[in-house]
Amino acid sequence: MDELNESPLVIFLKSNILIIVLGFVGLGFGVFGLYQLFAPHQTTDILIQSESNSPEVKGMSDQKTTVYIDIEGAVKKPGVYELDSDQRLKDVVAKAGGLTKDVNMSYVAKSLNLAAKIQDGMKIYIPFQGENTVVLQTSGVTAVSADTASGLINVNTASESELDTLPGIGPATAAKIISLRPFSSVNELLSKKAVGSSVFGKIKEKVSTQ
Repeated sequence: MDELNESPLVIFLKSNILIIVLGFVGLGFGVFGLYQLFAPHQTTDILIQSESNSPEVKGMSDQKTTVYIDIEGAVKKPGVYELDSDQRLKDVVAKAGGLTKDVNMSYVAKSLNLAAKIQDGMKIYIPFQGENTVVLQTSGVTAVSADTASGLINVNTASESELDTLPGIGPATAAKIISLRPFSSVNELLSKKAVGSSVFGKIKEKVSTQ
């Protein structure tokens, strides 16, 4: 009798309860999905540090190495000194106690670049008064040399390119002259067989040994 008194809506709900529940569940998932799709999301910024700027790599690139420099001539304490690779010629001179009173200051001012960077194995000779040659050598190759004011090329200090300007001297002969240095006199260019007699005749009035 109770079933007969139930309304058609109640009967419909009872008969389709499972479908209705599933429908509500599906609707809930749909609403949640739409919220996730359109709702603003919080983003996380990730900073990727460049490898070249990382402290470890930067520290490696800034690493200093030790170099050894031989400085002689008009300095108070000539000798071989240990310095950092990023130092300059002025630091070498300071390490050697500075210049002496009898240094050829005028020539040094014109020919010695105290701001130049040093290199391992460099040889530096600073002239006294009366001398006219500043010598900077790295691994046996003269970087700054020769007294060009007199018009003569010093075969003991001239670079390969300077020797190459002499008549009859090419790169091979210039390299040979450098390998046979020092020369105590111009005539030793012949006796040491640095050049032949014909070339010597062309250059003997154009070169010096001091």
